[in-house]
Amino acid sequence: MLYKRITEEQKIQINELYAQIGIKSKVAKILGISSVSVSKYLIDNYVPQNQREKEKFQGKPQDFPQEILNLEKGEDIAAALIQLSQEEEKEQLKELQKEIFV
Repeated sequence: MLYKRITEEQKIQINELYAQIGIKSKVAKILGISSVSVSKYLIDNYVPQNQREKEKFQGKPQDFPQEILNLEKGEDIAAALIQLSQEEEKEQLKELQKEIFV
């Protein structure tokens, strides 16, 4: 007999359905899994997604470097922030050459 792994999405689905229905065997039947699997993945004190409170951000936005603010849509943020010294660039190139020409 082959067993399928329960995915993270299925774990959430198990808990969502159980919160609505409250009967493990019905949840198992709907999802096509065993009631033992349903029991195994139930989360204590699970709050369904539609009942969760959304918190509003109360803090201040952080100051972003000007390089990020000036980026065009689709540009790489990491590339804008990473600036290597000439010595670091040389070392990176040497490492890259070793990987390529080995």
